[in-house]
Amino acid sequence: MNFPKGTLFNRVNEVDPLTCPKCRGKMRVIAFIEDPHVVKKILRHLNLWESKRPPRPVAHAPPRIEFPTYLPVRRTQTGDDITQPSAEDYVADPVYPMETYF
Repeated sequence: MNFPKGTLFNRVNEVDPLTCPKCRGKMRVIAFIEDPHVVKKILRHLNLWESKRPPRPVAHAPPRIEFPTYLPVRRTQTGDDITQPSAEDYVADPVYPMETYF
């Protein structure tokens, strides 16, 4: 597809850059200003050249997570304490032996 630039801009940003914001009439491009000195002079006149940018976001370290240094105690139905899971709690991979993961 071949869209005019204004139409493509309008579809992406949902704003028509060639519509006058005051009277809603159609505008047209009559020139492009390419000289950097002229651009700088116009932006200084409009007080836009030295406008302050918003501050950069401050980088933060990820939150510190405190892990317990003990294993939680689970109680069985008979009242015995279990501090570590049994071998039946783990599922072995039938294709790869456990040594391939270490």
